[in-house]
Amino acid sequence: MGLNAAIAYLVLCRGARSRSMSAWSVNALERHTGMSRDKAHLALERLIESGSIKKIRSGCHPQYEIKRMGEPDVLLPNAVVDGVNNEVPPLALLRQMQDVRCLRLS
Repeated sequence: MGLNAAIAYLVLCRGARSRSMSAWSVNALERHTGMSRDKAHLALERLIESGSIKKIRSGCHPQYEIKRMGEPDVLLPNAVVDGVNNEVPPLALLRQMQDVRCLRLS
């Protein structure tokens, strides 16, 4: 899938109001990870192509349905995406490392 797409998936999950719908998009990827707009758009396109997300609504305020990527569900604290006390969020630091293997949980 690629590092940016994997990180985009986690950011969209953080922005999910329900378990499967997220209104977070390119702006959230920029704000939380430092990803450029072009790379954020490409990451979202890759997620759509892979079937990991489905775009439900287009336009200025898109909405995405998040598909489950397997069992079991893994619960991560919001601070992984948001950061704590004005620190750089851990997800942004992982992106800076440019090693998708760092996202593996096993």
